[in-house]
Amino acid sequence: MNKNLTVAFSRRVQLENRRNPPQKPKSALADNTTDDTSDVDAEILEVDDRQYVGLDWLRVTHLSKPPYEHRRGSPSWIFDYGYRVWHIRKQKVYWLCMWCHQHKRAGGEYDVDKATSAAQNHLKANKPGHGYNIKGKINFQLPENQKSLLVNIQGKGVGIS
Repeated sequence: MNKNLTVAFSRRVQLENRRNPPQKPKSALADNTTDDTSDVDAEILEVDDRQYVGLDWLRVTHLSKPPYEHRRGSPSWIFDYGYRVWHIRKQKVYWLCMWCHQHKRAGGEYDVDKATSAAQNHLKANKPGHGYNIKGKINFQLPENQKSLLVNIQGKGVGIS
């Protein structure tokens, strides 16, 4: 096996274990027996498939799981809000918006093979299920001491028809 693949896979498992620590099955806790290697393999597959929970593969037949792991550094924050998928026809890595896919909205599919800015702009939009940046949820409300344009105009006695 290629050494880079094993290193990438072990990094991925470590990252997933930090996000969602693996839990022992209830039967293993009751038996107090040691795990076999087959149980470990099953656990690794479960961790790898967690990132695709909620993805309906029958609706996106032109997409599949990527054939390789993330190549550069740590994965972008956008993959917390969407799926990293492989576009079969274009042979590129795409990002599929989790909210748009689960709510059957058009769009939300972006080429992130070279850059993730299109997916980031999609997530930053002020629309239902979106409004996220690298720091988390964006607050689109005006500050307390700032009023909207409509309130300012009405406060000056201007009539609006």
